Amino acid sequence: MRKLDRYLVGSFIQLLSITTLLLTFIMLLFDVFSTLEQYLQSEFTLVQMVVSTLLFIPEALSFTLPPSALFASTYMLSMMYANNEMIILAVSGYSFSRITTSLIITAVILTSLFFAFNEQVTRHFKVMKEDYTSSYLETGSQAFTNSLVLTSENGQYILYSRRYDERTTTLSYLSLFILDENGQFLQRYDARRASYENGRWIGEDVKLYDRDENRLITTSQTKTLVLPYLDLDPEVIAQRSVDIDTMDLKAAYDYIERLRKVNNPSHTGYSVDFYQRLSMNFAPLILILISCATVIPWKKNVMVLSIIMSISIAVVYYVLVLSGTILARQEIVEAGPALFVPPAILIILASGILIVRRK
Repeated sequence: MRKLDRYLVGSFIQLLSITTLLLTFIMLLFDVFSTLEQYLQSEFTLVQMVVSTLLFIPEALSFTLPPSALFASTYMLSMMYANNEMIILAVSGYSFSRITTSLIITAVILTSLFFAFNEQVTRHFKVMKEDYTSSYLETGSQAFTNSLVLTSENGQYILYSRRYDERTTTLSYLSLFILDENGQFLQRYDARRASYENGRWIGEDVKLYDRDENRLITTSQTKTLVLPYLDLDPEVIAQRSVDIDTMDLKAAYDYIERLRKVNNPSHTGYSVDFYQRLSMNFAPLILILISCATVIPWKKNVMVLSIIMSISIAVVYYVLVLSGTILARQEIVEAGPALFVPPAILIILASGILIVRRK
């Protein structure tokens, strides 16, 4: 039994390693050629290009390992059928489910290592690559946000600002509407500008609209005023391009929650990126499970047919994931269910097929 497991796992790891190296090399070539024009325009030296490419290796591995695992399992099982090994094992008392169990256990371990690798290595190398190339390539992000509208989680206020400058953390030409528990108007603050200092937003040239005892609108003006209720973190106000993939998981989740609480419109996109990052880590397990469930006992042209089968499975899987992503970005479905329900359905279907053909 142990010899069988060693044979199965060893064959799988060997095929996985070869396929991953080949696909990773192709990904590195693609990365080089896709940025070659920028490198040449920025007068990158050959050494700098090599360093930038090497920093891309962990990210390339994260892209190539799931399809490599799919092909490795498909080709290995197909070859066992082609070489009549399945018949010999069946006669010896080893069922199909016993053989696939070793692969599935390997897939679980591989998925765990894949998740750890992405969280501990890939995201750090991605930051290193971006930092390394940003000083040479024009990849800076815009520092301004125009026509900003935010509301508090409890509906206590509505903030409108014509412009927000991330570099100076200042709001320009803003209006702050204070509401009561029924959503009725209480106060309005208009300011030419507001700056963030020591956890407070200080308005300049502030005009206050208030209600007196008779519910009549009164106005007053002041040079500077600490705006009440407004306790927003500048990072929450900014709608710049934040890379969720490079943040710590807890920090990314907390950041998205802060955006949600103030109804920042970028909350949806970041939520999709966050759940996509999580679901991607389960790709090796799902693809190997589907491969075991759909393997066909070919006798000839095993390599070509295995490649075609692997491509077909990968297309179905990634199209479902892409469909969920589109639905989530359009706010038709919540990000979590949109990214996790399609893979869960595939897991259930593949598990059902394996149960049926367990002999």
